[in-house]
Amino acid sequence: MSDSKIRKVFNDIVRGYGATKGWQVVLENGVATTTPNQPYLKTYLGPTQPRSSTLAGDHKAYLGVFQVVIVVPAGEGTGRVTTIIDELQALFPVYGRVSYGTNNVVIMTPIETLKGVTEGGTFSTPISFNYRSDIN
Repeated sequence: MSDSKIRKVFNDIVRGYGATKGWQVVLENGVATTTPNQPYLKTYLGPTQPRSSTLAGDHKAYLGVFQVVIVVPAGEGTGRVTTIIDELQALFPVYGRVSYGTNNVVIMTPIETLKGVTEGGTFSTPISFNYRSDIN
């Protein structure tokens, strides 16, 4: 497992979710080409330094934070955002495992919702969770 593989597996889940809704998913450092009045999602991976808990170095732990920013039109309230958060929580349950080949990434925390921000006709609400992947 590596940071790039963890990013890919999480992004694939969010892209699949977005596709079922007909929404664009903008990956980290991507540019949004959105439809007016249509929600979209932006993803970010915040990895920390990999760790090893053995002197032989045969164990590696990849830890970090995965963030999704939910962007909806401003002025429609928080109902749609709340629904999206609930649906993403179902896709990323606490202690849920996401597989990539023979390796697993574990969702370590419930989704945390940060304060939404209104800017330029949109309301953006970031959500995030911590993850961990151990490789022996």
